[in-house]
Amino acid sequence: MVRRHRSARLAAVLFGLLAALILAEGIARWVRQPVLATVVRREAGQGMGLAVPDDRVIAPRIGYRDDLHRIAPPGVRGPPRDVARRADTRRLLLLGDSVAFGQGLPEAEIVSSQLERRLDGWQVWNLAFPGWNTAQEAAALELAGPILQPDVVVVLWVPNDAESLELQRLDADGRVESLYLDERVWLLPGLSEGRQLRLWHRWALWRVLSDAWGAIASPGSLLVAERRYADGIDRIAGAATSLGAEVIWATLPPLEDYPGWDEPPGPGRPAPPHVREPAWRAGVERAEAHGFVHVDLTAAFAPRRPSSLRLRPDDRAHPSAEGHRSIAEALVEPVLATRPR
Repeated sequence: MVRRHRSARLAAVLFGLLAALILAEGIARWVRQPVLATVVRREAGQGMGLAVPDDRVIAPRIGYRDDLHRIAPPGVRGPPRDVARRADTRRLLLLGDSVAFGQGLPEAEIVSSQLERRLDGWQVWNLAFPGWNTAQEAAALELAGPILQPDVVVVLWVPNDAESLELQRLDADGRVESLYLDERVWLLPGLSEGRQLRLWHRWALWRVLSDAWGAIASPGSLLVAERRYADGIDRIAGAATSLGAEVIWATLPPLEDYPGWDEPPGPGRPAPPHVREPAWRAGVERAEAHGFVHVDLTAAFAPRRPSSLRLRPDDRAHPSAEGHRSIAEALVEPVLATRPR
C-alpha cells in the first residue's frame, strides 16, 4: 500500500513538472516568440518575381516592368536561349542582388551583357535578382548550376549582402514587408555552437535562458545572421566544387567619395573605410579560404569619382551604365585567367 502511494505521488510530481514545463514553454513563446526561419512565399500581383519549388529562393519585387527587366527560364535576366552547352563555348554564371541584376538599366547596359561583349567565345548568364542575400545566391547556384553547367561563377558582392539576411512577406494590404533578422544567441559554456543553435530555434525556454545568461554573465554571443552569411559562402563553394567551376569573388564598394579616392595607387594611399568593415573582411577572408579569386572593384572605380558612377545621385549602392562598364572591364582579365573545364 505504501509503495503504491509513493508511486502515485511520484507520478503526480512528474505530471506536475511536465505540466509546469508545458505552461512555461507556452509563456516563453508568448514572451520570446520564435524566430522566422523560413522564407515566406508571396504572390506579388502585378509585380515580377522568381521562385523555385522548394521555397529556398524567392524574391518577388513589385513595380518591375517586363519591357525593362526580362526574366527568362531558368530564372536568368536576359533573352531566352538554349541551356545546352556548346563544345566551343565557355560559360559564366553571375550571382548577386539588384546591383548584378542591373536594376533600373536596360539589358544592353548591365554588367553581364557588357562582359559577354568583351569575352569572345563566352556566354554570360545573369542569375542575380534584387533583394537576394548570400544564402539565396547559394540556393540559386545549387538549383540552377546543374542546369547551366558554368565554367566560372562570379559573385558580385556588395556590403549589404551580409546585412540583408532578410525575410519578406506581404502585409494585409498587399504591400511588401521586409523582415530584417537580428538573432543574437548568448552562448552558454559546455555546449557546442551547433547544438545551442538547434535548441535556440526549437525551444522558447532555451531562448529565455540564453537571454538571461547573457544579461548575467555577458559571455560571447553569436549573431545568427552572420552564421547564415558564412554558411552561404560555404554553400557557394560546395556547389561550385561539385560543378567543377572556379569562383571569382568580386567586391563592390559603396559609391561614395572616401578620403584619398583621387590619390594615385601606391604606398601611403589611405585605405578606403569600407575595407575595414567586419562584414567586408569576413566575407573576403572566408572566400579566399575557399580558394576564390578576389577582385576588389574599389580599384576599378578609383580612376573615376565613385559618386559619379551612381545610377541616381542619392543612391550609393547601384551603379550607372558607366559603373557597370567599369565592373565588366575589371572582370575580363580574371575570367580569362581561369582554367577550362
